[in-house]
Amino acid sequence: MKLIAVAACFVLMGPDLAVAHEVSPERLTPIVLAVRKARVSVVSIKGQKTVTQHSESGTTADASDVPRQVNGMGTGTIIDERGYILTNYHVVSDVRRIEVTLDDGRGVVADLVAYDAAADLAVIKIPASKPLTVIRLGTSADLMVGESVIALGNAFGYEQTVTRGVVSALGRDVQVSETQSYDHLIQTDASINPGNSGGPLVSPERVVLGINTLLIQEAQGIFNALSVLQLKQEIEKHVPGVKWK
Repeated sequence: MKLIAVAACFVLMGPDLAVAHEVSPERLTPIVLAVRKARVSVVSIKGQKTVTQHSESGTTADASDVPRQVNGMGTGTIIDERGYILTNYHVVSDVRRIEVTLDDGRGVVADLVAYDAAADLAVIKIPASKPLTVIRLGTSADLMVGESVIALGNAFGYEQTVTRGVVSALGRDVQVSETQSYDHLIQTDASINPGNSGGPLVSPERVVLGINTLLIQEAQGIFNALSVLQLKQEIEKHVPGVKWK
């Protein structure tokens, strides 16, 4: 009787599942289409790095300082069909083994091929037995405050998380520390979290406008991305013969 009941459940569910795959054109909004187009070029990045836990006596290293392993995570954006991926430098700095997960679930190990610590950008490369799908870079030169944007990334380890918002401001300069500052950022209220760094900020026209980089911990609804104008300059310096899409 149990087997019969189970079989009946599958018969009853079949038509419902078939109907669920029939999507009306009205539901295929520009946001939905942009996400479908972009996500195949977005990867998740994970890896371990060693950090030193300073003693309470001060910030300088001493015998009581103990190195410990921490798990890092971030996002990358495929920028060249040969396997070149753009991310933030802080995502991959000091990581011994850069583990990349593609949209189709494949896991590969990447090599760090170039970086600019001051710009907080890095290029990593994964093996590519066939050309990878590349996300198209747009322009942020004519971006307007109030335009819709979409952020994709590995938020808190939840791969392919999507958030949306608007451009809140343009040309923001943010001093993070004595040694790190960001210039000409795109400010948005599309939520990003730890793990989103390196993921694309996309327009409904299905092009990349920037790379999600900075969130302000104390604030609500203030997030930032490096503009695509900066990205192109850095990519051209570090990726030989880059094949723009």
